Parts: sequence; C-alpha cells; structure tokens
Amino acid sequence: MKRELLRIDHVTITENEEILLNNINFNMYSFEIMGFIAKEEKGVSKFIELICRNIAINTGSVWFAGNIVNRYSYSDNQLNKVYLLEEKSHLVESLSIADNIFVLRQGFKKLIISERVLEKQVMQYIKEHRLTIDIYSNISDLSSIDRCIVELIKADIMGYKLIIVDNPASYLTKNELEELYKVLLMLKKKGISVLYIGNHHEEVFNIADRTSLYSDGYIKKVFDYEEMTDGNIKPYISEWFFESSKLHEVSFAGEEERSVLFFDKVYYNVTKGLSFALSKGECLTLIDMDNGLAQEISDILTGNIHIKSGKVIMSGRNCTDSLYGSNNIIDENILILSGDPTEKNLFKDMSYLDNLMFMLDRRLKKSIIKNSIRRSIYREYKDVAGDSINEKNLKNLKFTELIKLVYLKVLIYRPKLVYCIQPLARGDMLARVKILGLIKELMSAGISVLIVSTNCSDLLEVADRVSFIEHGRIKASYDKEEFDSISK
Repeated sequence: MKRELLRIDHVTITENEEILLNNINFNMYSFEIMGFIAKEEKGVSKFIELICRNIAINTGSVWFAGNIVNRYSYSDNQLNKVYLLEEKSHLVESLSIADNIFVLRQGFKKLIISERVLEKQVMQYIKEHRLTIDIYSNISDLSSIDRCIVELIKADIMGYKLIIVDNPASYLTKNELEELYKVLLMLKKKGISVLYIGNHHEEVFNIADRTSLYSDGYIKKVFDYEEMTDGNIKPYISEWFFESSKLHEVSFAGEEERSVLFFDKVYYNVTKGLSFALSKGECLTLIDMDNGLAQEISDILTGNIHIKSGKVIMSGRNCTDSLYGSNNIIDENILILSGDPTEKNLFKDMSYLDNLMFMLDRRLKKSIIKNSIRRSIYREYKDVAGDSINEKNLKNLKFTELIKLVYLKVLIYRPKLVYCIQPLARGDMLARVKILGLIKELMSAGISVLIVSTNCSDLLEVADRVSFIEHGRIKASYDKEEFDSISK
C-alpha cells in the first residue's frame, strides 16, 4: 500500500489581493518521482515555498510525513524536511566536498571528527552507490552536474524525505540530465521522493511516475504513469500553442548563396575545429553536450577572445581579425540575446515605446528620431503589442509581454543575425511557446537565428538544422526532414 508523504488540501494563497494558489489540491507518495509542468510561472515559486516552509495561507491545510504542519489558522513559518535543488547552488565554495556534505548535519562536531574520517565516509557512500565524483575537487571547480550530485548526496545523508528539483534542463546538458536521472532513481529506491519541475512534458515524462499539470493556480490534471503520452497531454496544452497564421514564408530564390555566418575550423578552448554555416533566414540550433560552447561563441563574436586557428566569416567577409577587441558586434549586424533578455536587453525605467525604438537611430543612421517616425512605429506595432505599448513602467508587465517586447525590438532593428543562448531556459510552458512563435517571426523577416542550447526539446519547432556539439566538434547533424530520428 502506498504511503502518502505530502498532501496539500484546498490551499489558497493571496498576495496584494492577487490569487497565487487557487484552492490547490496536491499529493505525493514515498518512493515516488512526481513530475510538475506549469503553464505559467505565476504561483509556482509560492507553491515551492509552501512545500519547503509553513508560510501563511488563506484556506486549507498541509500534511507532511503523516502530520499536519500548516493550516490557515496557524502557520509557524518553520522549515519542513524538504531539500530544494535549483540552478543556484547551496554549497559553500570555501569548504571541501566532504565538509559541504557533513558540516551542517545535526550533531556534527568539527573538532572531534577528522577530515580523513569525513573523506572516508563520503568515498564509501560514492562507492556503494556507484557514483563518479572526485571528492578532492574544490567546489568552485565542479561542473554543474557534479554540484547537483554533491547536493543530492548531502540531502540523502541529512535525512531529507522529499527533494524538489527545479527545472534542471535550463542549466544541464542532455548527457548531464541522464546522469541526474540515475541519481534520482537511486534515491527513489531508498524511499526518497522527488518533485521534478520541468518546462517540457517529454523531459518530465522521461523520469516521472506521475505528472501534475499546473495552470492558473491549481492542478489541472494528474497523469498516471500509463497516461503519460503525447496523445494524452495534447488536448490539455493545445490551447497554449502559438498561432502560425500570421507567419508567412519568405523566398530568397535568386539571391546569391552566401552564409551570414560561417565558422571554418574554429579552434580556441571549448571549440576544437568547429565548423558550421548559417544562411539568410535560417535557424541553426547547436546542442551543447558539454556546456561552455555558448559563452565561447559569444566571446568570439564580441571580440573578447581571438581564436587560435580557423576563420570567422560574415556575409562573405573574413572577420577573424577585425572582430577581436573591436566591440563592434552591433555594427556587424549581430544581436545577442543571452541569459534573461528581459533583464539584459530592456531598460525598465523607460517606457514600452522608448524601449521599442531604442537603437533605431543606428538602423536609420540618424542621431534624432522624428516624431513622425515615432507615431509611425506606434501605429505599426499597436495591434501586435496591444495595450502594453502605452505602458510607462515596464515593471507592471508580465514576463511574456516583456519577452515579446525584446523580439519586437529585434524586428525593428533588423539585424542579419540573432544569436540566442538558451532562449527557453527562463519562463513557463506558455512563455516558451510565445518565444518559439517570435523566433519564427524573425526568420520570416529574413533574419538568421543561431541558437545554442543544452537540449533540443521544443527547438525542433523552429530549427532548420540541429547539430550536436561534443568535445568542441559536431558529433551529428540533422536536417528538418530527419528530426523524427532525433531522440529528445
């Protein structure tokens, strides 16, 4: 018989008169990996906080390990025995791996337990569970996956019964995710439950025993193991997909075949003889199997580093030497969208329209933009932007509205190439769908798109080609008609 570990019973939470969790019901069992997919981010962080800590709630109750720990009539703000694994590491950089695992353990006495004893205990744990990790490495030298493994070991040894894994695909490669899955399955066998939060159902279905679909502050549907298929989930998420009717095909027939960007046997550190070509209006997606590729390509294009060998050709011109130290990437008609572009590519103290028109002076080669042009931009983008175009303070806008503004800015500037680093890492499923639609809009306008990501989920929707990069070179490449053969 299944033993219930967590129950959230009819919980409602409001903040500033906004409903974040709406009469939500949710449960998990011991020895279970529960998947969690959200339509939008609203309320998700509060949901995680509710599980981790007994925060104030408006209605309902929370049960954990057979005991009621939170009720609307009293919330003591105490922590529950729940470990949160997220992109931001909870490890102490100045401590060894052994110290990170044991130092916060209840009853630990640093003075009477030697470093050698700690190391022996960690090595024994790693050996018993067939893990591959060098305990003598400094925390600062660990890869993303090794940091995750150390945190999971720590959670196990410290006796946590529930681990929340928050969107690991946003910072782990496909190979690293597979390593993570092995550790999670090992923990599951030991009786530790896992709440696995992901943005794509295929990713979540790969690891989950059940999957909860979250939308508008409540659990819309729970899929049992045998129900976790593309066909069963599609009726629930089909309304989230972008409309493609506004998109139009662009023909470049008759134009001279010249690559907008061509890497010819580029060698530096991560790149080890990397070659690829990107044509006008094309989307090339590079899947980084090792991590580090995205930043190195960015450094090459921005002139921060000079490649050791090879060539970088833009629109038929050798820019290998001219890029280095020039910081003229905008003049080369390349725009970079990295990290969270709503933070890096927008000015929150400027209005929506001012943000929309920013850099238009470069495009028009004019120091002053006339009011007539401003009015023309307003009329042209009013229907596309909606009421947001009148917003004076961007802080009042949702993430989906801000990300749309970023891409509309790109459309106005009309660069030859947009370089997107992990474009789907931030945001919920609805945001991902909107971003994919906006990338298609760029391509329809004849703008080339280069994407570097750690996994290809959803990106096949926009890509013309997908190349898997391992050890600095292309391991495999697929054209659109071959995408069905790619294991997501």
